[in-house]
Amino acid sequence: MDDSNLFTILQLCDSAFPTGGFSHSMGTEAATQNLYINDFESLKIFILSCLENSGSSCIPFVKSACENANNLQQLMHLDSLHNATLLNHVSHRASKQQGKSFLVTSSEVFQLPQIEQLRELADNGKIHCHLPVVYGVVCSALKIPARKAAEMYLFNCLRTILASIVRLGKIGTIQAQHLQFGLQNTLDNILTTNWEIDPEESYITYPLTEVLQNSHDTMFSKLFFS
Repeated sequence: MDDSNLFTILQLCDSAFPTGGFSHSMGTEAATQNLYINDFESLKIFILSCLENSGSSCIPFVKSACENANNLQQLMHLDSLHNATLLNHVSHRASKQQGKSFLVTSSEVFQLPQIEQLRELADNGKIHCHLPVVYGVVCSALKIPARKAAEMYLFNCLRTILASIVRLGKIGTIQAQHLQFGLQNTLDNILTTNWEIDPEESYITYPLTEVLQNSHDTMFSKLFFS
């Protein structure tokens, strides 16, 4: 990786990059209200299960989209395939919303042909705009290697969960940062485990976490959209 990519990577991973991520909790709010998260240990288990699910269900799509960013037909196929594999309607909705927001923001900020082509497909209703596919294309357009793009994707998942649990008042900001630092090696392990999985073989590692995320819409009061 060229050193000049470092600043672009930092920009994409910065919470100031407007993609609407802070309106989503990846099921943390539902897990909290359903009393699945009731102490620090259960919180850590939930975070790990979310990251494992993201690794097994999303990383294959990030990698493939990054490697096929110039093949519009393949990108449409990947987006359609991911749309079919997301049985959890809350995650399904969130993936499309975040993907669209990430695509529009990246299009306006970077103004690169690869990103513009994908946005044209989205504007014409030819893709669902799922986040893993969009993320891979944007990173490819910015000449960020597929492996690094996948690392960034998992990092953003972790950041989203920790930010939401802080906003829910379950842990403080310092404790969240300590937890994030302690989970760095776990991200590498999850990525390595799922790196050779094809999109057609993607799967959910922890179904219970999926069920908790799916219950989000049934809650009486909600701070987050998912």
